[in-house]
Amino acid sequence: MSKWYKINLKPLAPYFFGQELNAELGNKQSYYQKSAIFPQQSTLLGLIRHQLLLQHGLAKPRVTGATGNPKDLVGSVGFKPETIIPDYGKIEKLSPVFFQLNGSGHYFLNSKDVVIDDGKEYKLMAGSEVEYNDINGRKANSIKLHYYNNSNLAVPYLLKFPFSEYLNDITGDKEIGLSQVVKNSTQVGVFKHVSRDFSESDTTEAYLKRDFKNLGILKDINNAVLETNGIDEKYSERPLNDRFELAEDWSFSFYIQLSDSTTLSTDSPRIVLMGKEQSVFQISITDNKDHIDTTWLDPIGTSGPISKIILLSDAYIPENQLLEKSLLVNGETVRFRSFSRDISALGNKEDKTNFARLSFSEKSDCYHLLKRGSVIFTKNALEIAKVLISQTNWRNIGYNYFIIKTA
Repeated sequence: MSKWYKINLKPLAPYFFGQELNAELGNKQSYYQKSAIFPQQSTLLGLIRHQLLLQHGLAKPRVTGATGNPKDLVGSVGFKPETIIPDYGKIEKLSPVFFQLNGSGHYFLNSKDVVIDDGKEYKLMAGSEVEYNDINGRKANSIKLHYYNNSNLAVPYLLKFPFSEYLNDITGDKEIGLSQVVKNSTQVGVFKHVSRDFSESDTTEAYLKRDFKNLGILKDINNAVLETNGIDEKYSERPLNDRFELAEDWSFSFYIQLSDSTTLSTDSPRIVLMGKEQSVFQISITDNKDHIDTTWLDPIGTSGPISKIILLSDAYIPENQLLEKSLLVNGETVRFRSFSRDISALGNKEDKTNFARLSFSEKSDCYHLLKRGSVIFTKNALEIAKVLISQTNWRNIGYNYFIIKTA
């Protein structure tokens, strides 16, 4: 019989989640790197697989007396986008990751639905617009973005108006600005001249690792330094990283479903490392039914003549199927790759050849996902919903979740 668990992740320090970067002007690495706000679902899958192996004594070094096959428990490899029928052992399903306040609520990012104009905020709507064919005078209907202004009139949306980033509770009765929950954090200097054994080497190896995005060196066309903004020039060619921290009482949360009698310990919280910079999190696990609410896992909401689908998570959907069924997509894309590791060697005791395979990571092709918070305006909400749900490999680990509202 399947069982649900709730996983709570509380960052104990500023965190950094890496993301796929675009090369600009031939540069292999962006000068400025910014953390993703949310962890990738594939990262959460890896976290749970590791926790299961640890708690059952099957991780390396294997606990004396531990029984069982790691492959049966967590599958042989992690998430591979091209896999049609995935096998994660006893892991059946992951939910999207949400923010929670004091352990309650399901706050998702709603970043493409509210327009800011002169300091005022207006709800975005799909407005119809009449277009005329200059040759024969026939008119055709199209759809454009509009918003209601202060006089309650529909005004065409202009690109100069930014969108307000909100976190909305999935019940629809609570919201809070993203900037009140997620805050930029600064650290100047990572002392790389201190080696892993804490012996010091040349101090010139120290370099600037994280700082504000506008902190850097300004040079003219002849590469002469015009302004240093308080940074020594020797740091100018080092990449800058921007990371985040959560406001007090906020945390990440998601649900997992395990099959059969497989269990996760719900004892005292533990420490885990996640993300590109090995950020420190406190993980808490509960199977208390009073704390588990999965009713929203099925598409919810109301549809009308024109509906809008708001993505609760990043989503993979074939472009041709999205465009032919939607009137307008107001969103962004995010580049995605996964790294999978074959753990089949964990079942062998002394096979050093197989053990070496544990250090080999397989990198997937690059995919462009529709970013969480994106809004799809459509007259065929149920058809798009079916396409999103049909991507079972993605949906099984928390991608492709959404809600439907009347536009």
